[in-house]
Amino acid sequence: MTWLVPYVASVVLTKGVALITLPLLTSHLTPAEFGRLDLVVSVIEVAGLILSFCAADILFRFSGSGDAAESRRNAASIAGGVLALSISIGSLLQIVLVFARSSLEGAIDVDMLAVGLLCASFSALIELPLAWLRSHGSATTFLYYVGARSLIQTGVMALTLTNGYGAFGLLAGNAAVDACFAFTLLWRQARETGLRLDADLFSRAIRYGWPLVFGGVAMFILGNCDRWFLASSVSSEALAHYALAVKLATIVALAMQPFGLWWNARRLRILQEPEGDRRSAEAIAWGFASLSIGAIWVAVVAPKLIIYFVPAAYAPSIIWLPWVVLIIAMNETSALMNVSAYIGKRATAALMVNAGGAMAALAGYIILAPGWGIAGAIAATIAGQSVRMIAYGLHGARYAPIPYRWIRMTTMAGIAFLTFYAAQTLDDMVLRFVLMTFSSLAIVLLAAIGREKDHCALEKSAA
Repeated sequence: MTWLVPYVASVVLTKGVALITLPLLTSHLTPAEFGRLDLVVSVIEVAGLILSFCAADILFRFSGSGDAAESRRNAASIAGGVLALSISIGSLLQIVLVFARSSLEGAIDVDMLAVGLLCASFSALIELPLAWLRSHGSATTFLYYVGARSLIQTGVMALTLTNGYGAFGLLAGNAAVDACFAFTLLWRQARETGLRLDADLFSRAIRYGWPLVFGGVAMFILGNCDRWFLASSVSSEALAHYALAVKLATIVALAMQPFGLWWNARRLRILQEPEGDRRSAEAIAWGFASLSIGAIWVAVVAPKLIIYFVPAAYAPSIIWLPWVVLIIAMNETSALMNVSAYIGKRATAALMVNAGGAMAALAGYIILAPGWGIAGAIAATIAGQSVRMIAYGLHGARYAPIPYRWIRMTTMAGIAFLTFYAAQTLDDMVLRFVLMTFSSLAIVLLAAIGREKDHCALEKSAA
């Protein structure tokens, strides 16, 4: 299990540091500037997804089998293709931005967007070399690069913000850091595998990768596209309040990371083993337990973090926090239940489910966001996540009938909701901590007792 430590540490360094720096961001950026930055970042994310073309997943697919020489040739071709895509599409986006500047002015900060798209181009070139390190067991080297990048970006962030360069300076600093790491990692990749263009492999990679890209775009619609509709119906300050709530709510997803690192790599193999359906159901119940505990602590503690660690101008974020925690919890629940969508040779089932949820959310954004603002966007996202959960449940019932521990999981969700509700009636934070601790223990015991009952039942049936 020592191989797992570098990956856990990389999650802490990337996601954890990003959350720790929130007070630095909010203390040097006004809510209006924070809101404009969040809108630009949402564009950067989808651009980065397209520019990278899910290079890591493609690399795992085409260089994960065969002999070492074939693996290196495939990696060299994929790296060359990604480099060509990133340069060509990245340059095209910058040219389009020049001609579209007059149309975009007022809707988004065009200068920040230009620098942000440059960041996305460099990030795409970083993803594949890091994936190569992961695929060849170089976990420690992977940690060095990821950790160094995160810490240097944090230092550059502090330097630019404290010297008054604002959000534009922050993005420009990130672009400079990513340019250095992209050059360094590509140089390393070229030394190990070379860089080449292979039309046949590139076409196969495109066919394999397009469902992944479109699936990622669908998840982007569910996670970030609401900002595009809100930008014209709410103020930049209100957008900043919503963005801060979303960033804090992602701690719930971090609570799932240790389980996810273990489960995602084993879920297909476990399902195909003897009694795999029962073992899968138990694993999912434990994953849901960690999700419920994470949701409790974030929903109750995060408002206090906003009060004590960020400027008072961001206090309205507290209003949206419980709802965003619910959205994150629904998204992670879908991730626990989606194993059936990846059983076949292609991930088209996952694409269709995610696209269905995205279309439901998109329709909600169009209808609700103009009149209801952030509340309407949240309602639309909840509707989209509900579609995903139901669709994965129906698909799983047909193709992977796992006997989910519905009673146990529903009880866990009920405990989480009642704990949050009861905590609102307690002014003393110590009492809140006591309540959350006992609730967390109750959820763990519920998962453990349920598992013991299943073992007893299995032994009786065997006898």
